Amino acid sequence: MRNTNKLLFSLFFFLASLPSVYATDNMFTEIQNGLAANLGIGTFASGLLCSFILLLVVMFPMFILSLKSKANTALVFMVIVGVAVFAFEVAIFWMPVWVFVLLCLMIAMFFGNKFKDLF
Repeated sequence: MRNTNKLLFSLFFFLASLPSVYATDNMFTEIQNGLAANLGIGTFASGLLCSFILLLVVMFPMFILSLKSKANTALVFMVIVGVAVFAFEVAIFWMPVWVFVLLCLMIAMFFGNKFKDLF
């Protein structure tokens, strides 16, 4: 395993554990429960919906701004910010942990060569 892969692996799990110290459960579960009650869906589905809305709000402007740049640094920056948003969503219990682990594994598989070429 290369040093870059070790660094990225430790960065993903550091980002996953960092916001869990600061998360307050009451405010975020009220949003999730209110959405579930208004839409008539379960709390698990409303948590997933809330997390994808938050991810869309953060990542869509970054995607639009990165269309003009042709460098791989925009892609790496979007991946790092996306992982940080997912880690925050895991910390506030909107996203299950197994989805975050699968996301990290998919990032490692699909973008491993791009990270290797960048560094």
